Amino acid sequence: MFPKNRTWKNKKHLSWLTEDHQKCVLCGHPGWDENQLIAHHAIGMGLGGTTGGKASDSLAMPMHVLCHNRFHQTPNKFGEEQWRWLITTLDQAIQWYAEQKQ
Repeated sequence: MFPKNRTWKNKKHLSWLTEDHQKCVLCGHPGWDENQLIAHHAIGMGLGGTTGGKASDSLAMPMHVLCHNRFHQTPNKFGEEQWRWLITTLDQAIQWYAEQKQ
């Protein structure tokens, strides 16, 4: 029997995703008071998460609340773009974490 998938949770990473220097992966704009950035967890990519649960925080990317709602209304429209968004976000995260270690 295979072990149950476990999701990685990290509040520091989620906080980093919503900081002022971030931009929404969908529209490219920074957040503002009426449209804050939140962490969008990748969906429909076969990358884990439990049935009915969220993917790991390592599979999250910054997205405005309004863009996030738009994404979830038509997820198939943006499915392929999630890969690019995820790779870009992970690349930025690795660079940021490396700078913190120096």
